[in-house]
Amino acid sequence: MILMRLFSNYMKVILISGQTYLYRREIKSLGGFWNKEFNGWLVPYSEKDNEKLFNLVNQHSFELSEIEIDFDPFKPMTIDELRAYRQAKADRKADRLLKQAESRDKEADILDRQVQPYVSDWSFVTQPITQNSGGRAFSRFRDKISNKIDKKYNLLNEADDLRERADRLRNSVSVKGDAERRRQAQREVNDSVIKIGSKVFDYSFGNGEVVKVNKISYSVKFDRLDVVIKQDKCRVKLCD
Repeated sequence: MILMRLFSNYMKVILISGQTYLYRREIKSLGGFWNKEFNGWLVPYSEKDNEKLFNLVNQHSFELSEIEIDFDPFKPMTIDELRAYRQAKADRKADRLLKQAESRDKEADILDRQVQPYVSDWSFVTQPITQNSGGRAFSRFRDKISNKIDKKYNLLNEADDLRERADRLRNSVSVKGDAERRRQAQREVNDSVIKIGSKVFDYSFGNGEVVKVNKISYSVKFDRLDVVIKQDKCRVKLCD
């Protein structure tokens, strides 16, 4: 067992590293969770001898380190903290994708400079191929230029795809409950304008009239139905 101190005056935890994948459930049962930054499992530190932990480590030859970190990895994050954490993680991934896109653009630019003198030369593009050795060499050279042009556009397409992926990453961060919070926000907006007697529209049932306002739904008498249906407040809109 290797014990080391990485920081001082910080929270003390135990880091388990090595070939741990097959035993992840056992480590989780000890309160551990995977931390990518340390490339290992962080487990709560206890002054008491944790027999299960040490048995697991010794049995499978894991590396065990005592470290000190500047955050509490076992404290549940608030919604805002979790969102910020996931956003930072998504931003890092997006930055890597944008660097890859920039690399593709540079490669495509180099190829473009190589082929540009030929693509604008109409005689080079249209010159017929003869059967002598010079003609065959010219044919191979023109094929080489054509392949470079194809590669250039493939690289540009890859760069565009990488930028789109980066943009989706930056703008798709969510946490559990976001969908319901959006629905609730829409309910509150609708409640400010929809009352009993309001004419509303629903994409499933068409036009109708609100006959009762419930906590999360409206009871609506739709024009083409003979019954009153409860519909979630976020699913209807006020008729113009």
